[in-house]
Amino acid sequence: MKKSHFVDHPLFAVTTFLSAFLLFQIQPLISRYILPWFGGTPAVWSAALVFFQMLLLCGYGYAHKLVLGGKRSIIIHLALLGVSLIVLLTSTLFWGTPLLPDSSWKPPDASMPLIRIIVILSVSIGLPYFILASTSPLLQAWVKRLTSNYSPYRLYAISNLGSFLALISYPLIFEFMFTLRQQAGIWSLAYISFTALCFYLSIKMFRSSDKNMKMVADDSPQVAPPHFNHLPSRFQKFFWLALPACTSILLLSVSNQITQEIAVIPFLWVLPLALYLLSFTITFSGDKWYLQSTYLFLLGGSSLLLSYALDNATIIGVFPQVVIFSLFLLAATLTCHGELYRLRPDPKYLTSYYLFISFGGALGGLFVNLVAPIIFQGYWELHFAVLFTWLLFIVLLITNKNSIFHHRTVWVAAPMALVFLGITSFVLVNHIKNILASAMVMERNFYGVIRVREITLGEPPLEALSLSHGITSHGSQYIQPDRRTIPTAYYGSRSGIGLALANYPKLVEHNPSTQGLKIGVVGLGAGTLAAYGKNGDIYRFYEINPAIISLALGEGDYFSYLKDTPAAFDIISGDARVSLEAEFEQDGTQAFDILALDAFSGDAIPIHLLTLEAFDLYLRHLKPQGVLAIHISNRYLDLAPLVQSAGRFYKLEPVLIASPANDNGSYAAVWVLLSNNKEFFRLPDIQISARKMPEEVADPRLWTDNYSNLLPLLRMGVFFRIR
Repeated sequence: MKKSHFVDHPLFAVTTFLSAFLLFQIQPLISRYILPWFGGTPAVWSAALVFFQMLLLCGYGYAHKLVLGGKRSIIIHLALLGVSLIVLLTSTLFWGTPLLPDSSWKPPDASMPLIRIIVILSVSIGLPYFILASTSPLLQAWVKRLTSNYSPYRLYAISNLGSFLALISYPLIFEFMFTLRQQAGIWSLAYISFTALCFYLSIKMFRSSDKNMKMVADDSPQVAPPHFNHLPSRFQKFFWLALPACTSILLLSVSNQITQEIAVIPFLWVLPLALYLLSFTITFSGDKWYLQSTYLFLLGGSSLLLSYALDNATIIGVFPQVVIFSLFLLAATLTCHGELYRLRPDPKYLTSYYLFISFGGALGGLFVNLVAPIIFQGYWELHFAVLFTWLLFIVLLITNKNSIFHHRTVWVAAPMALVFLGITSFVLVNHIKNILASAMVMERNFYGVIRVREITLGEPPLEALSLSHGITSHGSQYIQPDRRTIPTAYYGSRSGIGLALANYPKLVEHNPSTQGLKIGVVGLGAGTLAAYGKNGDIYRFYEINPAIISLALGEGDYFSYLKDTPAAFDIISGDARVSLEAEFEQDGTQAFDILALDAFSGDAIPIHLLTLEAFDLYLRHLKPQGVLAIHISNRYLDLAPLVQSAGRFYKLEPVLIASPANDNGSYAAVWVLLSNNKEFFRLPDIQISARKMPEEVADPRLWTDNYSNLLPLLRMGVFFRIR
């Protein structure tokens, strides 16, 4: 067959690379932007990934229909490219910046977060993302129509390479160097360049002869295995769905594990997705990368390491955990995507092949976000995905006559596969059983997994109940009736907040107009701080997780701090910052005497509560001489420099109070008290316990709603600790 008069392979490659780069650059950008609107929870990223997978499926379906429609379909594509530019311009005019919705799109409460995220993403980036998603399969089909000596699967590898580089460069370059609005502007300019390239290629395709618009016939050099040149079988199509569904579950479950249980930093946010794409790039680069025996042993060894890490999460450092989870994800996705590449069809079925792959990926995303929270009490889809991966791999090894199971090495490969599967299954199932056995209550929702466990506190050890989110404590309470009102955990009498609540009344007790203190608390937990309440006091708690609110209010009779307090209290459901902003707009200041921020002891800290704009909001809700108390106990992050810098920016004196654990059930805790109330800091109890903030601190760059970077605050020591 003759070559077409128009075959511009470099231009196809550049356009494919740019489309993939933009496709995956926008994902962390827009997710990072809306993250504060939903409490800063890592589940926002998981929910956003479902949207991206569903729209990728729509884009692949559109490309599949487009290549069957002839020249008329190219006119439709040209029109859609033009409309996307109009949408980009319109968003800039209405929102002041492209892509990023204005504050009117903030959710008023915490209900239906998944639906709201999908609606916001659809309005802000839906059409450009849809076009970018359709580009790779569309260009692959076009290049195959124009030439017979170029494998379109190379473009798929180039596409995944562009996606991989986009994800890696985002936290290391773009987020570090540019604000969110600058990032949106740069992305929009690059998107305009992309549409110009697409216009050029589309017009060239339109001008091609009808003969060149037909798919290359069967006499072209084959890039698929010879035994798959016939119509794809149901067996193939099943695994076109099952393998990407499995890797999608692996991606999301490992992402959940890292961000919910370890630490949320931009690099860890995109690392699993980058490895997922890297596996596509490697396996679709050619047959030489399909190393079945190597993948078997890599998958087996990493599965055993993963089982160990899950069972010992509290005694190994962050770095070993991240390495183990990443190694397993790469091994599993290389295995699944290697088999997916082996099962690829003749290029004439290319767009339907990609349609099946994207549909499988979407099914996996829907399983993690919609099905798993219903059928699993914890983040156990990872356990399920590990066993599912092994099941698919073993079935494919048995059914593939050219596999290592049908080779002279079968006497080694088959027993090793069964040993790996057996040990991994035993450890994972046992891990789930141990968690269930120790939990009196376990509930999973959009914001995480909440557990109530029986523990011992104090000296001598006495029975108590603990409320935890993942491996982070959110309060505990003695079971013994005469000790039920003792504040424990991070809120003991010698903690920073305990000292503030006990000593601040001394400044106002001689003021006859004072009826009691008004205390604001961001983060309810078990409601422990209500133990400090007195008659006439008003406590106002801000909490986004409805499961925590129910337990603190007494559901199940586990915690009674709120029930027992003599103070009046109310609970505001939803993200604290969104609620505080709405209150200020509607009613003005809350005039808190003390505002306590208890949202940073967990690993997934809500960044939007530590920006300069957030501090400005807190000060508007504080009395002029009020105290801002911030809990910064954290395994992985040293937040003191950031809090100190923000305090100095607003001319507040920062005092650090680090209290040790004591016999009453208090944990070691670190609080920072900020105020311009010099009289408060001169009180004897405060002076005795206060530790001066370090004078010479390399102040990190102040965080704003447009910029934040956790990397300078990492406690590197715990990253490498193995106890």
